[in-house]
Amino acid sequence: RHKARTAIVVLALLVVTAMLVTLNNGVESLQRQIVEIVEQMEGEHDIAVTRAETSHSQYIDVERISAILRQADPAVAAVYPRFLATVELQGAGQMGNASLLARVPEDDLGQVTMLEGEYNLGGDRVVVLRVTADTFDLEVGDEVDLSYILPLSRMKGYDLPEDASASRVTRRFTVSGIALATGLGAVEQNGILASVETVQDWLSMPGRAERLVVVLDEDVYGSMNTQSSIFRVRRITERMYDALGGEVETYAFSLGKAQALDYTDIAFAVLRSLSAVYGFLVMGVVGLLVYSIVNTNVEERRRDLAFLRVLGAKRRHLFGLVLIEVALIGLIGVGLGTVAGQAFSIWVVAPAANYFITHTGDVGAELGIEFQMTITVAAMIQAAVIAAVVLAVSSIAPARKAASTKVRYAINPGSADNIQIEDLARLRSRKFDVRIVIAGIVLTIMWLLIFIGSNFLFVQGNESVISVFMFGGMALLVIGVSLLFYALTIPFERILILLSRAILPRLTFFAGPNLMRAKQRNTMIALMIVFSATLPTFLGTMAALEQKNHDVQARFRSGAPVTAQVSRWGWHFFGRSNEDNLLPSFLDEFRAVPGIERAVGLTAEYRAEVTNRVE
Repeated sequence: RHKARTAIVVLALLVVTAMLVTLNNGVESLQRQIVEIVEQMEGEHDIAVTRAETSHSQYIDVERISAILRQADPAVAAVYPRFLATVELQGAGQMGNASLLARVPEDDLGQVTMLEGEYNLGGDRVVVLRVTADTFDLEVGDEVDLSYILPLSRMKGYDLPEDASASRVTRRFTVSGIALATGLGAVEQNGILASVETVQDWLSMPGRAERLVVVLDEDVYGSMNTQSSIFRVRRITERMYDALGGEVETYAFSLGKAQALDYTDIAFAVLRSLSAVYGFLVMGVVGLLVYSIVNTNVEERRRDLAFLRVLGAKRRHLFGLVLIEVALIGLIGVGLGTVAGQAFSIWVVAPAANYFITHTGDVGAELGIEFQMTITVAAMIQAAVIAAVVLAVSSIAPARKAASTKVRYAINPGSADNIQIEDLARLRSRKFDVRIVIAGIVLTIMWLLIFIGSNFLFVQGNESVISVFMFGGMALLVIGVSLLFYALTIPFERILILLSRAILPRLTFFAGPNLMRAKQRNTMIALMIVFSATLPTFLGTMAALEQKNHDVQARFRSGAPVTAQVSRWGWHFFGRSNEDNLLPSFLDEFRAVPGIERAVGLTAEYRAEVTNRVE
């Protein structure tokens, strides 16, 4: 029986440790790839330099400004010119707008996957992205007319007049290919790829570009502390700012990638706190199992322990004997679990994650990300520390029980087991304990106070403090709610006994009293069940509520399913002077369309922006 119980404990430790190592590996590996994930959305460049709206010219002298930016800091790896603008597209009998991105051949940032045709941007050829091709029914070899709206400058402190006259330059291009693109930034999937040289000739602006994108050394993002990496990027940008001297006011700097990474440390701190709480709870269930099994082993070996006392063993020796046994069991279980967790992470989780990424339809194919599950020391250390703490706490009570073994067990076990006055409490039936309910309420209130205070911590942005408070708050919440529900186990126990008495009266007559008196055993079983179910129930309920309210959240975030407005690019409208705004009669036409339930008109949107010298 002792060997069987030991095998059960080792197996439980193996499974739980493997699960924790896999979970921690996933969190750590995801943070290591967060830069790559952000690059797919914001672009692989680090800094974008454009002309300010108040600048006399909206285009940049490529050769001169590129040289200044390269010399500003040794971490600058490359500077590439680009054009990024919204253009009007006419082709295949349709008209609309799309994003135009022009690059030089040396600009190898991002990933372009050709679906049809070839990647040829020479002459008057362009590559359209798949969404654009599907929207305008374009095929390889089709001709399209692109109209580039030349941007206008505004006076400092004044908005650009709505009736300002803007020029357009139109040119015909041939579609050389259809592609998918990632890591190009604002182009997303509705865009057109062209050559910088072609656009310069198109606009009659040789040696000029709409923007410059700066690429920094990979070592800038080498730190696991994302805030440190962002700080370095800002410092490099400020050096570029200073290098431009007196003309710096005519330029604007954008740190899209750094801004997207700004709050990832806090997000991962919350993830680590959640995984730590879950680890302690799951390992706590194993700890209760260890306590119950080791306590049973001590009960069965009382006579052996008493003989050791007779042979001269002291109480601390018996105490240490139990601790060593639990430590060896934990070492075997945690060691095997760590190896199993690493193997499961590499050979099961990583291939499964990549399979789901690449087989989730069109979206998965366009991500261009391969999830790389790596073996992290932090995952092993965290799982080992949690297991060590839980096993140490679980083994103290059985060790103290072994240390208090009476010598009489070796001489006359019957006399040693005689009932004493202090043993009468074990024969009484379990009763509802109000103290447990009070403890649960107090812990839940403490969680509420921490939850309110954590809102102020998010403003400070210190991920270490946030992680500690999130861990403490989640632990108090789960333990407090578990104690509240644990108080209900006794009423449910009585109800089950009453039902059993009606169905199996003879069995209940003998089993009922023993069940009600088994305080320690029933307490351990109830706590294991409640603790193991509380956090998964919380997470499952939150996921179900979020999924149920997904349509409501989509309406609040995105607004109406269909939005119609006067066709415009930037500040410039293209229509008659009386069509700057939609007429009320347009609502009546809209409501007459089958399937439209309601249509309302909104006023114009006015915006203001306040930034420091580095956006």
